[in-house]
Amino acid sequence: MTQTAAMAEKELTKIYNQLKANHAARASGTSLPPKEVLKLANDGQLRVARLGGMNVTALPPHLLTQARLIYEQGALAALELGDSYKFKGFVEKVKPIYEWQMGLKEDVGDMNKIMALYLLYLLTKQEYSEFHIQLEWLHTWKIDYEADRFLAYPIKMEQWIHLGGQDIVWKAMKEGQVPSKEFNAFTPFFKSLVRSESAESSELAYEEPISIASAKALLFLESEGAVVDFARARGWLVKDGFVYPSPPKQGDDGPKADYRGVLENMLHYVLQLETIV
Repeated sequence: MTQTAAMAEKELTKIYNQLKANHAARASGTSLPPKEVLKLANDGQLRVARLGGMNVTALPPHLLTQARLIYEQGALAALELGDSYKFKGFVEKVKPIYEWQMGLKEDVGDMNKIMALYLLYLLTKQEYSEFHIQLEWLHTWKIDYEADRFLAYPIKMEQWIHLGGQDIVWKAMKEGQVPSKEFNAFTPFFKSLVRSESAESSELAYEEPISIASAKALLFLESEGAVVDFARARGWLVKDGFVYPSPPKQGDDGPKADYRGVLENMLHYVLQLETIV
């Protein structure tokens, strides 16, 4: 081993030890700020590149494990900072390590959590074909993703997007079904999506008014003032504590009862869960 390579390996191991300790400290709430973690992970991936070049799996097994944790911690820190570009980059770097280590039947660290978060990322980007490619990749390695608490979560969300049923996302976010705090990074996206779906359904289902309190629950809004702002932005009338969703276009005699049933079921779940929480 050259002196340069020896120095790079020493530096890589130092970074790995720092991030490993930080990973252990996350549960106690004493971990490093995500910016510091991301900086360490960026430095670590430079050392990995010096040692392994374009083929990271050419590294010795102990360094491959170090690289895996560095990429995982980098992905989580990037996600916490809202940097989806770097999050995706770290996931793409760690996947070949997962493949290599699964092929050798070795430990694969936080693979299920990282891949579950990546699946959610793909949903937010509406990359549904890639979502199913990743599921097929997991299936190739005989991973029971429907039984895994991390991987089952994005599958549930994808089903909601394509099959409907806003109550699914409500239950997923309000009944403690979020597998770990990292998954909350995507909650605003799903709230926004279900808010839009609920608003569109309201416009099709109701000609009579909805109370602001009910609209607040249906639209995932934090205050009655936010309901008023949202309603006015969509062109709804707001009067005497009620909002009046825009009526269907003239000549549209679609299935109002179907939409109303969906919304009433949704409101039932929401109000029931609010009393529990």
